[in-house]
Amino acid sequence: MKFGEKGKQAAVTEMKQLHDRSCFKPLDLNKLTDKQRRQAMSSLFFITEKRDGKIKGRTVADGSKQRLWINKEELSSPTVAVESVVLSAIIDAKEQREVTVVDIPNAFIHTNNEKLKPHH
Repeated sequence: MKFGEKGKQAAVTEMKQLHDRSCFKPLDLNKLTDKQRRQAMSSLFFITEKRDGKIKGRTVADGSKQRLWINKEELSSPTVAVESVVLSAIIDAKEQREVTVVDIPNAFIHTNNEKLKPHH
C-alpha cells in the first residue's frame, strides 16, 4: 500500500467526517425497487499526498449513472469562475482591503436539500 498507515488514517478521517455529518443513510437493499438499485450511485475514494506532505483522503460521487436519468442543469454544482476570483483579488489588493480566507470542511454537504432526499 503506497501510503501505509497514514493512508488508512486519511481514509478513516474522511469517512468519519461524512458519517458525522450524516451524508449517507443506510438503506436495506432488499427494500429498494429495481429502479432504485439501478440508479444507486457508487462513490470513489482517492488518497493523495499534498504539497505539505500531509496524506489526504477524498470521497467523490461517481455521477456517471446520474447522467442517464437527471438532466445536466440539475446535476451541475455551482462553482465560481476563476476570472471572478482573480478580479475580486485585484480589487481587494488595489483598495488594500482586509481579506480573510476560511476553509469549511465538506462545505458542499452542509446544505439540506429536501428535493434530493431519497423516497421510501
